[in-house]
Amino acid sequence: MKKNAYILFKFFIFSLITIMCVFFMSCGLDVYYILYPPSEAKVVNEETDALGRYFSFKTADVENSDMDIFTGTTVLYKIYNNQSQLLSDSFSINNYNEELSEKGYNRAYALGYQQLNISNNDTPLVAKSGQNRTVEIRLFTEGYVNNPYEAGIKVSGQYIMDGNDYAIPLRENNTTFAFYSSSKNTVVNGVPYSNNIPNQEDIDVKYTQASSEADDVWYVNAYAVSVGMTSDFSYKHSALEPLGYIVIDKSDFNN
Repeated sequence: MKKNAYILFKFFIFSLITIMCVFFMSCGLDVYYILYPPSEAKVVNEETDALGRYFSFKTADVENSDMDIFTGTTVLYKIYNNQSQLLSDSFSINNYNEELSEKGYNRAYALGYQQLNISNNDTPLVAKSGQNRTVEIRLFTEGYVNNPYEAGIKVSGQYIMDGNDYAIPLRENNTTFAFYSSSKNTVVNGVPYSNNIPNQEDIDVKYTQASSEADDVWYVNAYAVSVGMTSDFSYKHSALEPLGYIVIDKSDFNN
């Protein structure tokens, strides 16, 4: 009897372990993904010269090459009418922005930061490659009328194209950053994109009613981030690379 009871006990334990293994295999264990952030940002703060009024950073394609989920690099942004509010939000995001962590991204998302779009609909903004590349983003065309600095996104010195035109950065609502252009639309590859002044109710805008700053001045704060997609189509993000902020002033527009 004792031998039979022992055999039954062993069978019970073996069955229990088997069931537990199947359960955990079917549920899956949490996988910790590591994505490295972009680097070498040219931090723009109140750049007054049109020549230097653009975001710039280097992708982390090489560092992320061993991560199967890595898809490329994107940019988060938010528009402010008040510099103090922008700096306050930036301070908050930077406090959460830890190495090899999504905490900075999650804080930016909670504060309403949006993904920068592009007119040719590429996703992510800069697809992964076998080498790290320098990215330059100019939000709006400005400078000399006969020889302007063109709105667009350069990767390793070459513009991303939309048909025969330069692809342009767009807000989340697919309007441009040419807030004060005298033209109603910017046409890219035959498609018109509205040059609207931000509305205080727009989800990519943080409007401060009590702002004492001059009208017709806006601030665009931005962060670069590496992006991955898992097998269940959920997104993963690296820590953020702060890009600083660009001032968009009505007086800077010649057209």
